[in-house]
Amino acid sequence: MFSSMMIKHKIFGFGLLSLAFTAAIAMAGYWGQQQMSHAMTDVMTSSTAQKNLMQADMMHEAVQSDVLSAMLAGQKPEEERAEAGKQITENLREHAGVFQDSLAENKSLPLDELIKEKIAESESVLNAYIRAAEAVIALALQDQAAAQAQYPEFIKAFEAAELKMGELSELIEGAAKQAESSSGEAANTAQSSILLGLLVCALIL
Repeated sequence: MFSSMMIKHKIFGFGLLSLAFTAAIAMAGYWGQQQMSHAMTDVMTSSTAQKNLMQADMMHEAVQSDVLSAMLAGQKPEEERAEAGKQITENLREHAGVFQDSLAENKSLPLDELIKEKIAESESVLNAYIRAAEAVIALALQDQAAAQAQYPEFIKAFEAAELKMGELSELIEGAAKQAESSSGEAANTAQSSILLGLLVCALIL
């Protein structure tokens, strides 16, 4: 009778121990899943930021192309110049819109605070670049001499914007690499936790 009770207690104890280890492994799996989820969110955010910045960089170049087109159009006869001017002005509006929208989307992403601060600092320089392009295009279609005189100021604005874009690119690229590294670490940690739990369970039971 006493022996039978001891066996029942042991079975009950092993059952509780098995339940505890199962719960521990489940918690390790859940924790790992959460870590992976956070890491993947960071990877996706960084990827979106990089895509937006690449698009903004293309529009940065496109705006310069619009200015050069206006400089050439300004040398045409008045009727041709007016027709070309309409298209150039429309192109500038589209390119500037995409440029600003891409940067605004990055501003709304849950990025690192340092990157957000750099985006905020860059806004005035990037908006100044758009205004400089608009000014030169308007002059080029009316007064070539005035446009030529204003063009060096546009180049300064272009280079300032290019510098800011480069700084943002470095920060976002660094964040993307960090997010990828964190994702790999989270996966390895979760896998190790589960394997360790299984090993301890196997040794004790």
